Amino acid sequence: MPSYKELQEQAARLLEQAEQQRQAEIKDALNSIVKTMGDHDIGLEELFDHLRASGFQPKTTRKSAGKPRGTGAKVAPKYRNPTTGDTWTGRGRAPAWIKEAEEKGKSRDKFLIK
Repeated sequence: MPSYKELQEQAARLLEQAEQQRQAEIKDALNSIVKTMGDHDIGLEELFDHLRASGFQPKTTRKSAGKPRGTGAKVAPKYRNPTTGDTWTGRGRAPAWIKEAEEKGKSRDKFLIK
């Protein structure tokens, strides 16, 4: 019977082989997609429109692939829309209701949660 260490090494080799096989199959699938798109004169715009219309949601994107999700601490909201109750932490891109208010000359401070 193999030792624990030998089994771990075998498992690592199998995982590496599985990843290599996965990459080869992805390459084959992408080549097939490109060929089919060329055969039918399908452009990227048509492909993206179809993906959006079908509700396609990729499991990962290149930008986020391999990065753990949800590791950051939750941040309490800093701003509240008094009309709808929507909140914003003040991080990232400002929501439309903040942008619209600022365009009308209102201060962000008006929406601070006290």
